[in-house]
This record gives sequence, structure tokens and C-alpha cells, in this order.
Amino acid sequence: MTPVAAGANDRRYNPFVRIVLALLAGVLLGLGLFTFVYAKGGSYLTNDPAACANCHVMSPRYQAWLKSPHRRAAVCNDCHAPSGFAAKYFTKALNGFNHSLAFTTGRFPDGS
Repeated sequence: MTPVAAGANDRRYNPFVRIVLALLAGVLLGLGLFTFVYAKGGSYLTNDPAACANCHVMSPRYQAWLKSPHRRAAVCNDCHAPSGFAAKYFTKALNGFNHSLAFTTGRFPDGS
């Protein structure tokens, strides 16, 4: 058996470090869940075009779609997301992340 230098693994078992890591994980999880609920994240998992209008910048486009004859032919995901479960939701997640980042950092023009 190889002797381990004293203090080499102390940080891994230190109760203070465990508490800080648990608190940090809890805060990150809580913020993530709050953001998901506040941003109506579950609605983006549907095929409902109203989900696109959750973002106030898209509201005029959604209202125009509601009044157009195109409404009877297609929903947003038919043209703006690839077919196939994995590809569709990967694209929706990537676009959602990029849009959130752009709005949060102010790199997206507010067209409303």
C-alpha cells in the first residue's frame, strides 16, 4: 500500500467545502428552475405557435400569422424547425439559448 501524503485528500472530505458546493448547486438549480418557469419554458416543448409570442418581440409576427390564411396551412415549427424529434428540440434549445443571450446582453434590436 502506498502511503498518502498528509492533507492530500483533505479538501475532498472537508465538510465546509461540501456545504459550499451543495449551496452553490442549490442556488444554480433554483435559478435555473425559476428562469424556466418564469420564461414559460414548458410552452416551448409544444407545437403551439402561441409559444412564439411569449417573447414580446415576436408578438406582432404572431398577430400577423393569426390573421393570415397561412395559419390554416402551417404552424411556426413546420417551417422554422427541422423535422425529427432530436433535431427539432436541439434546434429549439439552441435558438432559445441564443435568443436569451442576445436579449440579456442587449445585442438584439427590440422591434416592439
